[in-house]
Amino acid sequence: MSDKTEMLKVLRKLPDILFVEPSAQLVTQDELHDRARELLQQRSLPADHPYVGWHRQANGFDAKGGLRSVQRIYFGGDHEIVRRALSALEDGGFAVLGGRSSQEAFAVRRDARPEGIGAEGIDAEQLEAWRIRLAVLGDELRAPLREGEAARLHELVAGIPAAPPLRELLVPALRALRLRDELSAADLETALAPEQLAGLGQETSPLVVHALQHGHPLARSAVAALAADGRADGPMLMAWGGPEALEAARAHALRNPRHIPREYLALVSASGADAVAAGVALAEEIRNDHPDDDAVADQVVIALVEQFGGGSVRERLQLVRDPRVPLRLRLRAVESGSGRPCDPGEQTAFQTHRPGVGVTADELAAWLDATDAVRRECGLPPSPGYDISDRRAQQRAVELREFMLARHRDGMLTALRRDDLDEPALAVLLELLYPAGLLSADVLDPLTVDWQERFFVEPDTYTPAPPAVVTLAVACSTAGHPRAREIVDTVVGDTRRWTEPLRLLLTGGLNWGAEADRRAAGELIEIAHSGSARVASGREARFALSLVTARLRGIDPVRAACQLSAEAPGSPRYIALGFAGAAIALAEGGSGLRAHSFEELSPRALRAAVALAEDESLPLAARRNLLYHAAQSNLLDHPLERAYATLPADEVAALRQRLEALTLGPLSVD
Repeated sequence: MSDKTEMLKVLRKLPDILFVEPSAQLVTQDELHDRARELLQQRSLPADHPYVGWHRQANGFDAKGGLRSVQRIYFGGDHEIVRRALSALEDGGFAVLGGRSSQEAFAVRRDARPEGIGAEGIDAEQLEAWRIRLAVLGDELRAPLREGEAARLHELVAGIPAAPPLRELLVPALRALRLRDELSAADLETALAPEQLAGLGQETSPLVVHALQHGHPLARSAVAALAADGRADGPMLMAWGGPEALEAARAHALRNPRHIPREYLALVSASGADAVAAGVALAEEIRNDHPDDDAVADQVVIALVEQFGGGSVRERLQLVRDPRVPLRLRLRAVESGSGRPCDPGEQTAFQTHRPGVGVTADELAAWLDATDAVRRECGLPPSPGYDISDRRAQQRAVELREFMLARHRDGMLTALRRDDLDEPALAVLLELLYPAGLLSADVLDPLTVDWQERFFVEPDTYTPAPPAVVTLAVACSTAGHPRAREIVDTVVGDTRRWTEPLRLLLTGGLNWGAEADRRAAGELIEIAHSGSARVASGREARFALSLVTARLRGIDPVRAACQLSAEAPGSPRYIALGFAGAAIALAEGGSGLRAHSFEELSPRALRAAVALAEDESLPLAARRNLLYHAAQSNLLDHPLERAYATLPADEVAALRQRLEALTLGPLSVD
């Protein structure tokens, strides 16, 4: 009988526990819990009735039903009741670990009961039993030792050096003892013997640190030998301490320049010396061997920042202002600390932007000033305010467009002139600068030189901006650039399939005249309402049709999109919802050239959706579609976890009330 068959047999018979049978259809943990709720309802069981099961991604069995390493079991209901029920697996030769809270899954491993080592050694069956049991005891979840098991482990460790076939058990046996603080002086003497020390693998550091902390006589000679070979890591060096450890840490940092030298600087501080001065000296020495490697400099900067207490803006600001730090390192400090925009005006720190956590608005403002001051001192242009190639930074920059334009306009204009930017980076910069009227013919001129190679490429679907070539074409037309006609005609005249969305957006984004708009409207309606293969361009068609309809009807594009949402066929519903999404995209600000699905993590999109849903002058059907989008946002339940920008607590409460009033009031559905 296989491990899986044995386990299923036990689980199916658990009293008062619902077992959700494994299925290829249960791919994720959420699907498992959804299935459990369905079964509870079907069987008229209480919603809090205990249940257990696992999903496909957590399957721990091989094709023959053997338990490869660990099988995680997820559950609902009282976890103590589930724990007691799952203990029945132990009678079948399994160990049940984990489940220490309602948030932690249980972990089931195959278990065994090995015997001690007899005078005649150990046979193959007992060797395998020890392998299985030591895998259980080596789990961080720490299964308790059985009665007399510590003594058998000590006996095993002592007997291994004289029994080569058992050597593979030494490290896992030492780990099992260490995890339970059961290592004896004799165990450590075996482990730290020169002939054993080289084979301890990942257990080397924790065992040596343990020996140092407990004053074992072999500990210092062991770490000295490891340091001489360049194998002593940070925890070992910190536990070793003293001048020898300090020199070894410095040598380690020089040998491994891409490793953060935090232990070296911590040891310098512990010795009473100036850690910042030591870090600067180390950086200069490394620079001689790696003069142009910014990544190496970043490691030193990180270690130096930690000397001021952490990694936030506050600590970086101290480093940038420290006269002991050379300009080169101060520049690396500001560049590596400016990944995502920091807006001092936000009421709450943006929690997923770690440098901003717990920092005051004044400190954030001072950081922005210091960043530009250092760049100016280096002869560099001001900062664009974000890592222009990082997706999350791009999303946040688009979300905070007013702040970005007020604080980083010159930096973004300068960044636009870089010739190494890809299409997504160019698209976001253009989207930020174009609506502000900053893309004059002079600014655009360098971009038109090789525009086909840089702009006319298949755009990134997930860029939080209109395709770069669309914004370039419209901006050039608006600015009267002499190459505008060439750019527009080239894009519109292209017949490749991937360019169709671009052509549709230009159909709406440029005013071609009433007659051209009337001709375009028919084709756009066909695509926008299509369920055929052309549905891939439906989003852009709905957006373009909103702009064309606005011109033909002489109304605002947002209102046109809402009217089209109300006029759309009822099935499939995504068509009407798509027009509502276009209305939100047009209402939330920006260039008005972007066609996208509703951004669930965007406070701008949520605010726009709620405001439009409240507008009594808009068609009722459209308002319900807008409300549907607003309800898809999880920002009100999790306002700080993943949002593109902070949603203040008072606004969260206000938006929740407004949504509830709409849902229960004029937009309620019978």
